[in-house]
Amino acid sequence: MKLTLVLLALALKGTMIASADDSNEIASIRGLVSGAEMQARSIGARDAEGLGDVFHVIHRKAECVALQDKMVEAWPFVLHHLDEVAPTESGKAMVMISTGRMAVSSYLDFLDTVAELVESGTLDRKFFMWAQFPPEGGLCNVLIKHHADSKAQTVIMRAKKIFQDVPEKIATYDAMLTGESKKKLEDYEARLAPPSSGRTIRHQNNEKSPANNHAASMCTQTERTSLESYGSNVSNEIAPPLPPVPTPIRGSGFVWLLLVVALVFIVTFAVWFLRSL
Repeated sequence: MKLTLVLLALALKGTMIASADDSNEIASIRGLVSGAEMQARSIGARDAEGLGDVFHVIHRKAECVALQDKMVEAWPFVLHHLDEVAPTESGKAMVMISTGRMAVSSYLDFLDTVAELVESGTLDRKFFMWAQFPPEGGLCNVLIKHHADSKAQTVIMRAKKIFQDVPEKIATYDAMLTGESKKKLEDYEARLAPPSSGRTIRHQNNEKSPANNHAASMCTQTERTSLESYGSNVSNEIAPPLPPVPTPIRGSGFVWLLLVVALVFIVTFAVWFLRSL
């Protein structure tokens, strides 16, 4: 009996210690999320929707870097305690887009877990959409570029189910699965490449770089394009040339100066001549 009580006491003590550790970790991560939110608000982000527009400005701030670094390893804990570490919508959105330093494989696992939260009804699907396009780092359009990966295919299939009532998104996810979106993306990037190089734009590969690389590159304009844009064709039209700017006449200022001097000379001579009469 005494042994049983001792074992129960030890188990209870271990549970209390683990609970205290979790509480400390939750408080620490909540502080990181709050700090990143404050950075976003300081430059005009009023709500969750505005974070994507300002994240490229603040992503190198200490608070945002700390959160991104934390997400590399702690993302399972963060998602498990999402309501506690990010009680506000903007906080949850900040978590969803602070994934730019993850390796591709971990990021796909992250997306899969976010999809589970949406399917269970504990998270709005808009957060899943934002999570698919982190504004910074080398993970933009991972589902397009890695569509043949089994993890990516699982995420895409889940996304189709989540957005089954939105035909445009279903068509877009289908294009991802077939590789059509990747081809369009590569063609678009090729058109953005300098004509002299003849090569497509290269992007950072997080699988070959340290997950916490502080030199994470910014997403290109191509990678910032929304999901819907890959469901339509990219225009092949070339913008018309700007009208030529008229070339100013050289020396026109000097000509005017001569005319003024001549006029002054004529007036002076006329006055002198009239007085001499």
